[in-house]
Amino acid sequence: AFITIVSKNAPSFKVGKSIKVTERPYQKFVETKVATSKAATAAIGNKTNLAFNKPTKTSSEESEHTGRYANDQEQNTYWSANSFQVGEWFQIDLENTLVVSKVKMVFPNEGNYRYQIELNTEGDKWVNVTDQRSNSSTNKVREHQSQTNLKGRFLRITFTGLPEGKKASLAELEIYGSE
Repeated sequence: AFITIVSKNAPSFKVGKSIKVTERPYQKFVETKVATSKAATAAIGNKTNLAFNKPTKTSSEESEHTGRYANDQEQNTYWSANSFQVGEWFQIDLENTLVVSKVKMVFPNEGNYRYQIELNTEGDKWVNVTDQRSNSSTNKVREHQSQTNLKGRFLRITFTGLPEGKKASLAELEIYGSE
């Protein structure tokens, strides 16, 4: 069997004039895994935002400010609840059970947002990551380190207090950890 190759807009092969390619034996590709320590894997994992573009679920949302805007790495877009009521929540599906070591939140505005962050380990069992129901911070950016190696697939932020005239909202959520 013969295959005829026609080149368009390229030099054509001419018998006796074109340089022949030397025959090489086929080398099968064999993937080799580089051994990495658990510490190295954890260090790499802690630099990757595990929340980026993961599926979200919310108690309510404005049509122009849906849940997907809270983890798109764009601080000028944000999720906003549809009401001014406390109790609104934002939830993210990490799509795998992961160890969560740090949660970083960026609000659209400075203000005294109060909230509780929980991690779902199994079914309806929620474990507290941090309780900020009594905080007095008005910082736009908040970071919370996990004191233990909490594992979970779903992370939920429930708003328990809001700045006056503001809705529950989140400009950016970043989650760091490892598998």
